[in-house]
Amino acid sequence: MKTTIFILVQLAVMFGLRAQLFDEPFKMSAQGAPSDPSQVLLDFRVSHFEGIDFLERTVIEILQLSPPEGGFRRASASRIQFVPGATISDSSLAYTNEATGHNWALVALWYSWTEHRPGPWITARSVKDPFPGQTNILIGFSRPHPQGTGTQYGWVRLERDTPNPSDIFWPDGREKRVAFWPAGSAVHPIPDRPIRAGEAPDLPQLTSELLPATENVPPRIRVQWPTGWDTMRLEQATDLASPVLWTRVPEVDGSSAEFVLPEDGQLFLRLVHVP
Repeated sequence: MKTTIFILVQLAVMFGLRAQLFDEPFKMSAQGAPSDPSQVLLDFRVSHFEGIDFLERTVIEILQLSPPEGGFRRASASRIQFVPGATISDSSLAYTNEATGHNWALVALWYSWTEHRPGPWITARSVKDPFPGQTNILIGFSRPHPQGTGTQYGWVRLERDTPNPSDIFWPDGREKRVAFWPAGSAVHPIPDRPIRAGEAPDLPQLTSELLPATENVPPRIRVQWPTGWDTMRLEQATDLASPVLWTRVPEVDGSSAEFVLPEDGQLFLRLVHVP
């Protein structure tokens, strides 16, 4: 009898890990590294209810900002997720959780699954799905910029194999992913700049032009970048060996600069945001 119970539990745990029919709560990052001061987390909360011949788990999947500052954005009054390429900015509507009033925690999925005994025989059902029929969603958010000034806009992409928790097997017997899972993210590194959902942030690009030597003037290089990026600073380095020593290019005229090349002709340039 003890051996039989042990086998059933083991099968349930293995099944849960593969199909995202979770047994225990846990958190994972959807955007940002654990060392980052700000992240977007997926929080899986699991509760249990046991009867004589069944064990039911209820799973609530919550997308949340950590720390709880700023909030999620919605595409429109009737739609939370953004279509690819849509702009996420200050003009995007603020999301509010109807149950809690919070705007920094968003319920992505709420479902339950039951292990029937004897078995294992498993069934699952959806309790609440804010994204019915969707397997790929883009969620926008805004938060205080980590550097302390302005607002940072970003997005996370979440994917799942099936929008129906009861449809958990492919024809070949492999388990489908029931829960949403992180599949990409981006934030704009410059405060108060909008970002397009599903795309990398727009950043100024450097262009360069080699100016030939003239009388009493050695060869020079001219670099330019688009106007309107007043918080960007041009920096230079002569090599990229660690640690790289970046110094400010002193003679910058608006969004362009001219300077003499080093004797070996090697020079590295970058634009950096300065708060």
